[in-house]
Amino acid sequence: MLSDRIASASDEQTWDLLEEAWDFINTHHDGGVVTIAPGHNFECFERALAGQFYHDAAMMLIKPGWMITYLSELGLAGGCVCELGNPGTSQSVMSDEGARSIPLAIAAAAVKVKECE
Repeated sequence: MLSDRIASASDEQTWDLLEEAWDFINTHHDGGVVTIAPGHNFECFERALAGQFYHDAAMMLIKPGWMITYLSELGLAGGCVCELGNPGTSQSVMSDEGARSIPLAIAAAAVKVKECE
């Protein structure tokens, strides 16, 4: 699964995996027509990546209605972990512990939200 690949990625893979996460979360295929989810601005996302503002880019992956409820650089496995929660539905997802950076942990959790739909 993409969330597992992101959580175990090296720092050198951050840019590529954040782009892949964007496509996975925001691109919808409906009868062969590809659409981008409303309210998401790919140009802002690309500018964040180009400036290596990976934390900002990762935050743009979080779906509306979801928020970070837990974020730590000291997970049990020695890596970063992120939990996202949706107060409206009481749902929550957590990235696998051991992500190499906060942006990768956030991206893994954001992808997990989509994977669980």
